[in-house]
Amino acid sequence: MEQNKNLTETNPDQLGSVLPSKIEQAGWEKNLYAHRYTEIPSNMGMRVLYDGNNRAEIVGYAPRGLLSGDDGWLLQKLAYNGSTTDVVSRTIGYGNFSNASIATYS
Repeated sequence: MEQNKNLTETNPDQLGSVLPSKIEQAGWEKNLYAHRYTEIPSNMGMRVLYDGNNRAEIVGYAPRGLLSGDDGWLLQKLAYNGSTTDVVSRTIGYGNFSNASIATYS
């Protein structure tokens, strides 16, 4: 393998890994040569809202002791591939957990 070959043009199998998922591809910042991560500090509380198939639909994080009706929650809305448990997208919103289902996500 050439030393100067651009890694984005290299077959990942040649590097000993598998092809990246759509979520991994969406999180790749090409200009920065880095991935985007959302880090949740370990001192945060977490609440989960489940859909009709018992899958996490909205996950909320906030400082411990913050009430679900108070603003200050980091909200993550998960979308699934049909009826599977495969997450295909994660969007972020902010606000309170009580109104998480009507929050604005992007």
